[in-house]
Amino acid sequence: MALGAAITRGERDFAAVVAVRGRDGEEILPPCGNCRQMLSDYAPGCMVILGTAEGPRKVPARELLPFAYAVE
Repeated sequence: MALGAAITRGERDFAAVVAVRGRDGEEILPPCGNCRQMLSDYAPGCMVILGTAEGPRKVPARELLPFAYAVE
């Protein structure tokens, strides 16, 4: 929702995104399949912050959806 809202308002450059849950945002959530497709389509160079066993990690959005549909 946030990515779509930003794009409809003309935003095109995204440095990084993260989804969190909890009263203080203490849990980092991975993007769902639809969100991964949106990121792949509209912000493939954007970094996505993921929670891992070793702590937060930044990954390029294009790496989250292998074999994604892409118009070239």
